[in-house]
Amino acid sequence: TEIASVLIFSAIVWFALDEPRKRAITTQATVPHMPLGQVLATLRRLPSFWLISFGTAMGAFGYYGQASFFGSLYMRTHVEGIGAMASSWGVPPTVFLGLSLGLIVGLVGMVGTFVGGQLADRAARRGIKGYTLVPSTSLVIAAPLFAGAALARKEREDLAFILFGDEEAIRAELIRHPALASAVEIVHCTDVIAGTDKPSQAIRRAKTSSMGRAIAAVKDGTAHAMVSGGNTGAMMAMAKLALRTLPGIDRPALAALLPTLGDNDVVMLDLGANTECDTRNLIEFAVMGAAYARVVLELDRPRVQLLNIGTEELKGTDELKAAAAVLRDADYLHMRFDGFIEGDKLSRGGADVVVTDGFSGNIALKTVEGTARFVTDLIKRAFASSLRSKFGFLVSRPATRLLRHHLDPNNHNGAVFLGLGGLVVKSHGSANDIGVANAIGVAARMVRADITRRIGEDLANISAHNVPAAAQ
Repeated sequence: TEIASVLIFSAIVWFALDEPRKRAITTQATVPHMPLGQVLATLRRLPSFWLISFGTAMGAFGYYGQASFFGSLYMRTHVEGIGAMASSWGVPPTVFLGLSLGLIVGLVGMVGTFVGGQLADRAARRGIKGYTLVPSTSLVIAAPLFAGAALARKEREDLAFILFGDEEAIRAELIRHPALASAVEIVHCTDVIAGTDKPSQAIRRAKTSSMGRAIAAVKDGTAHAMVSGGNTGAMMAMAKLALRTLPGIDRPALAALLPTLGDNDVVMLDLGANTECDTRNLIEFAVMGAAYARVVLELDRPRVQLLNIGTEELKGTDELKAAAAVLRDADYLHMRFDGFIEGDKLSRGGADVVVTDGFSGNIALKTVEGTARFVTDLIKRAFASSLRSKFGFLVSRPATRLLRHHLDPNNHNGAVFLGLGGLVVKSHGSANDIGVANAIGVAARMVRADITRRIGEDLANISAHNVPAAAQ
């Protein structure tokens, strides 16, 4: 690479720079030799020397400071976007960020140097001071950009973390993330809820386990939300016991985002918290799912549908048909009820919120995830089947990267227990750093949007129309 760089630079110099005229060089007046001490004494008397020296030193100080700062800043404030783009290119986020910054700084610096030199030469025709006009003007123009970057950083500055677990293991991991250390408080816990523990066993260890103490931090107001990739059943049991349900909510529901072919993902609930649901539960799920969609999908009136075995009004259980009748007349809610939806239409993008009982929802979720893995593995096998297929893979690699990014569960990570008196987010146990960051992002957005207040307002609206009595 070094030889190639030298050859390229030599070619640029050969074709871009004119050879100096020898006659002009030989006819120039010779400059008498001056001792170093005399040169320094002369420079000390020139104000311009001190101004240029100070400006150069401050510029170098600022450059090296921002060079080491911006990388960690981007990883903290734009981790979701950087992770998504890095995943589409098949490289780690830090590698993608380093290459991107290097290309941007290198190309912009190269273009700026050439263009700045041309502009400075033109400005200097009117006087030698023109050589200082161009760099000083560029600094004035760039100042608002740095101010804007500083203001944008405040969007994530309010995030702080309380980590519950083995303090020694946590501190060892924090060494790899020094920028995070200042925003972290560690609560040492030795008791851990295992994936095989039953909810009844977990409840008895709520005061000693890391999961139980994290939920308790939400209850007493120490934390605004709790994120965990642990045992789902244990988390649900402890959260419901400690945080209770919101007024007007009979049962909480587990909601998550699923990818679609539409303009946005779809919110689906319940995904396993309640195996059996009555009409009232389905109505409450619809209200909570619509409030969640307004926050994470930024929709004013989400399209809500009930999962059913057909789209006709006569099909389905009595609970489904009764819930549909209530929601169809609830035009006073911040949602648009669009009837029933079948399982094969979940990913088409025709609905923003899909409501079902936990038994059917969990089966549908596992089916969608299994189908995504099946399609991904099938494509890999097809591209590896022959030399022609491998060549076709190279040609279609950008498209396959986009497909992999769209089907990657880490990009849709973060299931939420809706209806509780506090915010609890369930992350995939196998989620990577991007997936966990997405789950944290979901929790942060819900805190900022005060989703519990929105759900409470919609439930009060339903109660004002005497819907609960009609739904029993």
